[in-house]
Amino acid sequence: MEEKEIRAYVERVLDTLGVGCRYLGHALAIDAVCQAVWDAQQRACVRRGLLRQIAERHQCSCPQVERNLRTVIRRAWLVNEAGLKRLAAYPLTQEPTVTEFVEILAVHVLRRRPEDWR
Repeated sequence: MEEKEIRAYVERVLDTLGVGCRYLGHALAIDAVCQAVWDAQQRACVRRGLLRQIAERHQCSCPQVERNLRTVIRRAWLVNEAGLKRLAAYPLTQEPTVTEFVEILAVHVLRRRPEDWR
């Protein structure tokens, strides 16, 4: 798995969900999902470990990261709820939490063949 290819694929998925690069949470979401893809433990403890790492990398606070990711989730839910539901491996009846969103996208990436990432 090439990190650049995974990052590009996650960016395309976010674009299809209606989350473009003008959203502050766009880059944060890409980093969070990529980190979760590379490290299964990160998927298990998003709030404790992953968000802290993302905050440090982007020189902001954990609450700022979480708020911006919630904005990304809200936008995806409003623009392409059906697409987000298709990505999830279980029925969604409301907007996913930050932890659920990162997991949904990470698992989606892991289920894809590497040639899909290009």
